[in-house]
Amino acid sequence: MSAHEKVVASDKIWASLITKDSYLPGLLTLAFSLRRVGSKYPLVALHTGTLADDTVRALAERGIPLQRVPYIFPGTPPPQAGAVVGTDGRNGAAAKRGGSAVADREADDDDDGGSSNSTTTTTTTTTTTTTTTTTTTTNGNSTNGGGSGSRNGWYAHDPRFRDCFTKLAAFSLAAYSRIVLLDADMLVRRNMDELFDLPLDNENRLFAATHACTCNPLHFAHYPRDWTPDHCAFTQQHADPAGAQTSGGSPDDGMGQLNGGLLVLAPSSSSSSAGGVDIYRAVLDALCGPEPTPPERLPFADQSLLGLLFAGRWVALPYVYNALWPMRRRGVHRAIWRDAEVRNVHYILTPKPWEKKQKKKEEETKVKAKAVDRQEKQNGGDDDDGAPNGRQARTGRDDGGDGDHHTDDADGTDDDDDVLDRWWWEVDAERRAWEAKNGIGEQRG
Repeated sequence: MSAHEKVVASDKIWASLITKDSYLPGLLTLAFSLRRVGSKYPLVALHTGTLADDTVRALAERGIPLQRVPYIFPGTPPPQAGAVVGTDGRNGAAAKRGGSAVADREADDDDDGGSSNSTTTTTTTTTTTTTTTTTTTTNGNSTNGGGSGSRNGWYAHDPRFRDCFTKLAAFSLAAYSRIVLLDADMLVRRNMDELFDLPLDNENRLFAATHACTCNPLHFAHYPRDWTPDHCAFTQQHADPAGAQTSGGSPDDGMGQLNGGLLVLAPSSSSSSAGGVDIYRAVLDALCGPEPTPPERLPFADQSLLGLLFAGRWVALPYVYNALWPMRRRGVHRAIWRDAEVRNVHYILTPKPWEKKQKKKEEETKVKAKAVDRQEKQNGGDDDDGAPNGRQARTGRDDGGDGDHHTDDADGTDDDDDVLDRWWWEVDAERRAWEAKNGIGEQRG
């Protein structure tokens, strides 16, 4: 099937890239959350031919269609225009999957389909290339794209970025008039079908996204040095929390950087045929042309590339459409975060909620044991409210996102993180119950 054919009847689709089987729980719960809020548009899973047969079956059982897209990475040969690619995703062994050699080699990387602000410590298979890349400094900022001469040396701090360029293949799917691209580690909380009617044009509204949070709240050493709260577009909105719910400001606010977790786009055929910018062609020229942009100039992969090529020519959406979970923390952007307004949560970083859930029961047992042990060591010296001396009593969870009456769990875990994880767990449990009722098999893992 070529990029000019559809796998669903609708001209407008949600789409999400999945290249790792480990992201299946995320994608299934994302799809369920879209149905749960009553979206009238289908979700299409984009893939590169690296999925296991069990994953493909799980998607098919739940009515999630697959569409094959080419693997894209700096310095690799550009995909051939109109190339025929599979849609059923039946892969298994490399000989069966028919994917590119590059896609097969990258299949062992840990993460998939994410955006900025993530780190992993995954061991990957080394693939030698003819490019020698070293960690460099660009505009005074140390970036994370350096390496030791191998593709797996690039994005060593964030291996998942090696797959993120492939998300931009969505711009080539000319059979559709509008695509809203979502990362698989998202949870839709409220209907946001209005994005399919958002005005775009061929000049200064080429696509839409939210700003990146450039605060670097977890203080990653490999992030650019100027990624500080003072330079963050969301910090500029702290004085007007109400306005932050409905306006994303200007694309030039803060550092003018976007987050690629959610992209509203019109595939290239509609814009190029009208004499506008062919975004997909520009992407391929920048990544796969005679002088490809090296990864060290693109510290956050796809979103860095879009920001570089189309600075100031995109629509800034309010944070509620791509609410990065660290923003809810105290000292980050709790000033603007409102739980009731959030339409879509983005679970950046690792571990993911489905990974945490597998360990939750064991961790809760350990936490309770530690709490009992600490209380016993107080030699019975409890305050009237039941809290050990020297420790603040819990006053209950604050789910309102306003920063008031917030306390930490007994083990020091930030309460905010538990709130957002619980959102995902609850929808995931609802999905599994619905599937069991309807005779849909349990997915692998």
